[in-house]
Amino acid sequence: MLLYYTNRVRLVNGKFNFEKRGQIDTLVYLYSDFVEYNSKPANYVIKSIAMNGVDSIKISADGKAVYKKRTTHSNTDIFSSTIPSDVLTEIKSEINYIDIKKLRDNYQVIWSDDTEKFLRVEFADGSVKSIYDYGMIGTFGLTRLYKMLIDIKKSTNWIPAKN
Repeated sequence: MLLYYTNRVRLVNGKFNFEKRGQIDTLVYLYSDFVEYNSKPANYVIKSIAMNGVDSIKISADGKAVYKKRTTHSNTDIFSSTIPSDVLTEIKSEINYIDIKKLRDNYQVIWSDDTEKFLRVEFADGSVKSIYDYGMIGTFGLTRLYKMLIDIKKSTNWIPAKN
């Protein structure tokens, strides 16, 4: 485990608030990266995971995936594939470990011209967790989850979808 000390900047009522006192996070090395320590991970049954930005990926509980890649302002190529079960299990484990339902719905860096992601996780009980993250650094665990999903886009053998 690692203790991480930082000063936080939060968006409050449309203005950035620089907190004077520092924040301490306990990090643990898990899933090939550091994430916030959680002594009681959740045990959600996940129906689907989607991440949208310039391009998007949606993965269902059985590993079927759709990847939409914008090629021009008005054109998008659509691909499909099946995510290997070990990779899917790791993603679901990450979501449960960070207890995604307890995270905030909105994260934002204090600078402009950065990447934004919309994360949406649907659960078998019908509930949904949506997170908007401008800058993609909401939490260590979220950053790791984004990386896992981006790696899938890069490493999967995508098949063009038939129109």
